[in-house]
Amino acid sequence: MMHVSPRWRKALRDLYQNKARTLMIVLSLTIGIFTVSLLINAESVLRTAFDRQFASINPSSATLLLPEGFDKDYLPTVRHMDGIQEADGLRSVNVRLKTEPNQWINLRVSAFPDYNDIRINKVLPFSGAWPPAKGEILLERSSLTLAAMPVLTAGDPLTIQTSDGTDTTLKFSGVAYDFNQTPSQGTGIVYGYVTLDTLEKLKQPANLNELTIVVAQNKLDKTYIRQVAEGIKQGLENNGRTVSAILVPDPGQHPLGTVLDALDIILGSLSILTLVGGALLVFNMVAALVAQQVRQIGIMKAIGARVNQIAGMYLGMVTVFGLLAIVVAGPLASLAGMEVAKLLANIFNLDLHAVKVPGLAIAVEVLIGLGIPFLAAIYPIWSGTRITVREALADYGLGSMDGKPGLAVHALEQLQTPFFPRPVLLSLRNTFRRRGRLILTLLPLALSGAILITVVNVRNALQSELQTIFSYRNYSLNVTFENPTSLAEIENIAQTVPGVTRIEGYHETSDAYRVLAHTSQATNISVIGVAPTTDMIHLPVLEGRWLSAQDQDAVVVNDALVRDEPDLHPGARVLFKINGRNVTLQVVGVVEEKMATDGMYLNDAYYGKVIGDVDRVNNAWIMTSAGQPLETIASTLEGQFEKANVHVASLTTVDDQRSFIDFHFSIMIIPLSMAALLLALVGGLGLMGTMSTNVLERQREIGVMRAIGASNGGVQQVVITEGLFIGLISWLISMAAAWPVTYVLDSMVGNQFLYTSLPFTYPLSGWMAWLIIVLVTAVLSCTLPARNASQTSVRELLAYE
Repeated sequence: MMHVSPRWRKALRDLYQNKARTLMIVLSLTIGIFTVSLLINAESVLRTAFDRQFASINPSSATLLLPEGFDKDYLPTVRHMDGIQEADGLRSVNVRLKTEPNQWINLRVSAFPDYNDIRINKVLPFSGAWPPAKGEILLERSSLTLAAMPVLTAGDPLTIQTSDGTDTTLKFSGVAYDFNQTPSQGTGIVYGYVTLDTLEKLKQPANLNELTIVVAQNKLDKTYIRQVAEGIKQGLENNGRTVSAILVPDPGQHPLGTVLDALDIILGSLSILTLVGGALLVFNMVAALVAQQVRQIGIMKAIGARVNQIAGMYLGMVTVFGLLAIVVAGPLASLAGMEVAKLLANIFNLDLHAVKVPGLAIAVEVLIGLGIPFLAAIYPIWSGTRITVREALADYGLGSMDGKPGLAVHALEQLQTPFFPRPVLLSLRNTFRRRGRLILTLLPLALSGAILITVVNVRNALQSELQTIFSYRNYSLNVTFENPTSLAEIENIAQTVPGVTRIEGYHETSDAYRVLAHTSQATNISVIGVAPTTDMIHLPVLEGRWLSAQDQDAVVVNDALVRDEPDLHPGARVLFKINGRNVTLQVVGVVEEKMATDGMYLNDAYYGKVIGDVDRVNNAWIMTSAGQPLETIASTLEGQFEKANVHVASLTTVDDQRSFIDFHFSIMIIPLSMAALLLALVGGLGLMGTMSTNVLERQREIGVMRAIGASNGGVQQVVITEGLFIGLISWLISMAAAWPVTYVLDSMVGNQFLYTSLPFTYPLSGWMAWLIIVLVTAVLSCTLPARNASQTSVRELLAYE
């Protein structure tokens, strides 16, 4: 029979006989390990799947746009060029999909020469036909979840409006998976896929207009990639082909990659905060356990036990607690982490098939589950076991006060009024009885509150920023026409629609870039020709001034372009190529335009002279009255333009544009909100543990109260009032702590999306919500300890050791 030393028999007996305490400590550890593991699992699964999926589609290094098209037989030539690892091509065309009468949605159709041999930016089959037959179309899976999309089944006819305004019908035959695209919820664009022989129905030639390449080396060097693309462009132009633009995305970066990077930072930060909260819980629990057994420690030392033996015993108990917590929390955290990862994956349009929690993440969780409790327990165990035998045997219980009564206790003693009856004063005095434990209880609870209030603050800041962004836009609808159209004709048509109050046309092109000395072109720029006196938009001027009616070759650039071209400041004269024409412009101002691509603004009259479209526009801003539903006005306007044979390329409302931006913001808010709730659970559990320990340490005191006539309700009132008071103190600390945390997250989220910190906001809803949560948590946390205290017999209470 295996011999077990007396101290380990004691440890095992303590674990078994004090089931409530063991359960409370294990539950506290379980919640802490579960929360940290959930965040680690969700982040690791999401990152692993994201990187694996992005690598599997073989993302392009660059794309060359050839408006006149090229034949697919030219691809082998490009594949054998120097510096090229792979090349592929497709034809992309923007059309519109009819969703309801007079309601259309933008549809970007891609046609590949061979669906079974897509080599770059691979599109995969998801359900239904593959590849689509002639006259059929596949839709990307994220497009089917757009609110504006009807419910579709295979075989349904889809009405598509081509660029010349002609309606044609294609059969919906299946669903494709295109991970390289930003999900439709973030763009408002439906993605479709057809074969080259279907292009005829869309009034398009059966050739390719986009050439995608993957460089053979230096794949993360954007300058090198552009140099290779420039070489290909030169070769194409020498052979009589026109390249209108070279698009070079951030190397190795998915369109939503920066969003995931920010999400990683936030989840990592929350994991650290949760670790801190969990460590404080363990510290508090173990300190209470050791303090409760001071006399037993003294007796063990009196009969010869050494400090390291006693400390080893308690550390062994902590290890058992940790192992039990890991056994419970590990599987639950794996399941929950996968579910959270699936939730976020749906937003990213990410496929999680065959992705499991990485072994490294599991190893980290086990290390945390054993290491954090062990490290957190070292100090309270070491300090508790170093007590002398005399001090230990003279200790009269865990309920002794930390040092002399403090100012708070003295102040409470002066509050004997009808508003503060003796039971309430007793509760308030007990709160400060163990100041060290009070601090350790307040910290995780206040941390949870600070994070939750911060989440509300950041979300409010995002919404405020959205309001600010759209406050610069006074229009309600934005219309893009297939071809430049007479402004007078557009105005005459729009004024017939009830609810339309004003219309203003403008020019826009994306076929523009800065001409540099070291290379023939830089990043593509959106150029807008606008009336200098417009009040449809009024962007904040950061430097210089806005356009004036006398300006000719003047240009105002936005801050997004300045980030890419830092030398663009008022006074600079810069050579641009706009729609194939070299134009030298003088920068007169820089405007702030958040959530926008590189762009610049010209005097509309000068733009018309340069491009040759005087009195014609390809876009219009429309202002509407508040009394008419915007969707009704948009639908009626669509019908009127169609009757007049004016072909609309797209029509979006301001609400649509707002929802596209809000999609990106929601990715950050969802995990923040979930983590805040989990941290609230950790803090509430810490409060429950503290109140349970406080009841245990005052068993004799409660017995005396019961013996002299205290009712069950009176005993419960003392315990619950103490919990509420602790909750209120933590609430005050949370409100103060949320200020710096909000500043940090405002800066983090704002710089990720807007390249500037979010505006600091501190709405009433955040701290009022936490006040309600913390009071409810306090009552729930104290109910069980209060009930136990009131129902235990006086004999048992007075006999407690």
